[in-house]
Amino acid sequence: MSSANKTFTKTLRMERELVNEFSSVKQFLNGDAPKDNNVLRDVVVNKAIQNAFSDGPLKALADMCDDSRLNGSSISVNISAENWQSLVFLLNDIDRKLDEGDLIQFCLKCYIKEIKVKRCLP
Repeated sequence: MSSANKTFTKTLRMERELVNEFSSVKQFLNGDAPKDNNVLRDVVVNKAIQNAFSDGPLKALADMCDDSRLNGSSISVNISAENWQSLVFLLNDIDRKLDEGDLIQFCLKCYIKEIKVKRCLP
């Protein structure tokens, strides 16, 4: 962690196509963008994470991790064995394999998709 800028420098392993899109994100923009690609990449990765937590998929995940269910009510539901098995396998995979880099990659995928559609930084 850099103390002057209060930033973390991370080296991430990502899918090749995403790395290419992220490295040349300026090609998708019609409007103003920082001239320095490193600055633009920093802006994009941070906006991607902010968007994912503010109204994106990570907000839903973060909301599931709060304590609101403890004060809720119980309800019985019937879930097919196939759906239950899919959920259990996913949770097991998340527990064993998912890390910060995976979440950042997920945020970037979603955000770059938005950039391509809107042709600007959302």
